Amino acid sequence: MRRSRFRGWAWVGIALLGLLAWRVVAFTPARAIVLVDDQGRPVAGAYAAYHHRSAVFNFVDSLSVYAPGTLIRSDQDGVLHVPMRLALKHPAHSQPEARIHFLYAPSAHVAMRGVVGAVYVRGVLDIQEDGARWVVHSLEHDPQAWERALDALFSAIRYELWPDLPGRRFTAPPGKDEFAGLSAALEAEWAALRWRHGATPRQMPGPDEVERWPASDREERRA
Repeated sequence: MRRSRFRGWAWVGIALLGLLAWRVVAFTPARAIVLVDDQGRPVAGAYAAYHHRSAVFNFVDSLSVYAPGTLIRSDQDGVLHVPMRLALKHPAHSQPEARIHFLYAPSAHVAMRGVVGAVYVRGVLDIQEDGARWVVHSLEHDPQAWERALDALFSAIRYELWPDLPGRRFTAPPGKDEFAGLSAALEAEWAALRWRHGATPRQMPGPDEVERWPASDREERRA
């Protein structure tokens, strides 16, 4: 009788320890995303930045907390590997979710900011229902979409990936080689856009859109 009672309490203790671990240990499983172009070919060498988001238990409003991720690149098969993460968390926080918030595919001239997968543009990036396969469409023949993509790339470099940027929320500082590669890619992209579509008339952005730009960028981006 005593032995069976001890076993019962042991199982209760194990269950409580498991529950405690679930509440204080943050676990994000590894994730693999396959990038392909509209012909089904792998998109190698694409850049992506991710972060971890947790919801906070709250009766009044929905709150979120974030843990910075890193800058990653797709391999020769077009696969983005988001690594597993194990860390401690506050008991009131939910289990975190890894989210891609920046994507740049040089071969397609596509650059996007925001939570990619929740907000995306059809005809630029199509995502399958399971989220494991992303189809990236080339913007080479659409100068306005190409230019918008370069604006997104510039903003990501300047306001998220800059090496000495204070108060980082989403992305840890990238390595020198990665940052230099992105900066060089931005310069090359602008040169390619001017060479390919320099004589193509473009529609100027409206005043409402301009007002959303950072003040330091308005004159430069109007030019």
